[in-house]
Amino acid sequence: MTRRTWRLFARRYLEASRPQMKWTVIYRPPAQDELADIWLNAPDPQGVAEAADEIDRILTGTPIEAGESRDGNTRIIIKSPLTVLYDVYPDE
Repeated sequence: MTRRTWRLFARRYLEASRPQMKWTVIYRPPAQDELADIWLNAPDPQGVAEAADEIDRILTGTPIEAGESRDGNTRIIIKSPLTVLYDVYPDE
C-alpha cells in the first residue's frame, strides 16, 4: 500500500468511526398544527408522512449541512411536498 493510499484509507476509517452527534429537533406548536393540517388535507398523506420522516432523520443527524442557509441561524430544507424553515443552535 502506498503512502497516499494509506492516508486515504486512514481518513476514511477515521471518518467512519467518528461518533456522529445527534441533534434534538424541537417543533413549535404552530408548526405541529400546520403539519397536521397539511397531512389531513393532502391528496397523498403517505407522501407527507414520508417527507416529514425524512426531514426528521436529516435534522437529527446533519442539520448544519442540510438545506440552504438563510439569515442568522435559520436554514430551509425542501422535501416535496414539504418545505421547512428551521434554526440551528450548535452551542445549546
